[in-house]
Order: sequence, then structure tokens, then C-alpha cells
Amino acid sequence: MDSVYWTLGIEIAFYAIVWILLRLGRFHQIEMVAVAIGLVSTLFRCLYYPLDWADLAEARTLDLLLVHHGVFFATGVMLG
Repeated sequence: MDSVYWTLGIEIAFYAIVWILLRLGRFHQIEMVAVAIGLVSTLFRCLYYPLDWADLAEARTLDLLLVHHGVFFATGVMLG
């Protein structure tokens, strides 16, 4: 897959969360949601090697749930 497009699903998942917050009128909670995503992602990264979760490394579902890269999105929200 072209390196430009492999993250597209992940970005769409993040913006879907933003859209849902907007539709619910709860965009003011974006930081709380970002913290939750960041904590789950950080926990996954901290437990990845000790628990030998190498099988999960290729799971696209985890990508789309922002588990692998959520910490980067959360950092972006906090810096923005």
C-alpha cells in the first residue's frame, strides 16, 4: 500500500470522533476524549513488550480504534 494512504483510515477514525462530539454538542469535551484515547494508547504501548502482544501489532482494528497511534492524536489535541 502506498505510504501516503495507510494512515487514511486512522485519520478518518479520529475525525469521526470529532464529528460525533460536534453532532452531540459536546465538542468542549474534546480534551477529555483526547486524554482517554491517549491513556489507552499509552497503556497499550507500555504493555506491548512485557506481555508480548506482537500478534496485535498487525491488527487493523486496533489501528482504527486509535490504540496504536492515539497518543499522537491526543498530543496534537493538547498542543492545538
